[in-house]
Amino acid sequence: MRAITNAALLATLLAAPCAWADETSETSTSQTVSPQQRTEIEKEVARQLAERETSQWKFGVLPDGGGFFAHSPDDYYQFRILGEAQTVGTLVDADFVNSFGNGDVSIRRARVGSYFRLKRKYELFIQYDGAPDEGRLVEARADITWMGGDLRMRAGRMYVPLSEEGFRPTHDLDTIERFIALNAVHDLPAEDTQIGVMFHGKILADDRLTWYIGAWNGNASRESNARDSNDDREYQIKGTYRISPELRAGLGLGFSKEEDQTLRLSSLNSTPYAAFAVSGERLAQDADFFWERGRNSLRGEVLRFDFRDSDTELVGGFLQFAHFLWGTDTGGLQPLVRIERAEVERATTTIEDRTAAINALTAGVNWYINDHVRLQVNAFVEDFSRPADLGVRGEGVKPSLLTQIGMRF
Repeated sequence: MRAITNAALLATLLAAPCAWADETSETSTSQTVSPQQRTEIEKEVARQLAERETSQWKFGVLPDGGGFFAHSPDDYYQFRILGEAQTVGTLVDADFVNSFGNGDVSIRRARVGSYFRLKRKYELFIQYDGAPDEGRLVEARADITWMGGDLRMRAGRMYVPLSEEGFRPTHDLDTIERFIALNAVHDLPAEDTQIGVMFHGKILADDRLTWYIGAWNGNASRESNARDSNDDREYQIKGTYRISPELRAGLGLGFSKEEDQTLRLSSLNSTPYAAFAVSGERLAQDADFFWERGRNSLRGEVLRFDFRDSDTELVGGFLQFAHFLWGTDTGGLQPLVRIERAEVERATTTIEDRTAAINALTAGVNWYINDHVRLQVNAFVEDFSRPADLGVRGEGVKPSLLTQIGMRF
């Protein structure tokens, strides 16, 4: 539509001198637009188009799931509506005891979000997930930017930065599920979205170091939006350093003091496996790295939670290699392989209650149909270190298959 308007404007301006020439001299055939006149007309057209551009709102759809947008002149106001939905198919071994039996299809996430930005300095983001039975508020946060983006403050309900994989949006995950140890602390009031205040920014030459520091209530969980239930807070600090254009590494530390709660290890297909009662002081450490060159990528992460007052320690992590056979994440095929381990160890005299561990090997493929639609297939085997009565019969190796179709705009 804009191209037609611009062409019409140019044609009108170019035709004007010719019409004047026809009226003043019917016999003249040499009255045409000179090169100088054409240059002046083109400059006038460019000026009018630039003026129109700065006085009109812009509307459209951003690529890579950036949402529908509306921008005011000079981008003083920016507004977006975003959405995503993920449907998961599950097929499990008979040794996994679930209400759905051996197979299931479910809506994992159905989220809609709104983003508002004012004066390129103030931002508001709200996201709601309708997939849980009663729905839930995922994020509701406000951001203020200073120093051209080098310093930012975020307040509200947000993802906490300790774990790199936990901090990434769900639609950017390479596998259908996050790694087992991280899922274990997600089930606590920890590492999922929390309510608090965080400062973050970039420093050093070429913004090589990205840093985060914040304090949160520490008692929110993926299924609740409770007010603070104790006098303690959760504190975290995280730094990610870009060693080279191809490699970055991060280190995070956290501290909290919690009320009585249950730490659970679960299969990647979400079947509960082992549970431990924990409370009191909790120290957390996390280290991660990501390397990418051409079609290849390698990433890994190690997470450790020390529940000091409960003499219980959770340690786990993963190592993953991925390769694009063709294309990119806007349209391509990417197989991957991931190995991981999660272990809970408790200082206790009861041998059978001392440790529980899961080792897992995942072979997956991501088919990026386009930058809005992706099909994921994860086939994995898990090795359970001991018999458990929560939902996994016996120890040993057990297979599962997860598939997921995800759409976002």
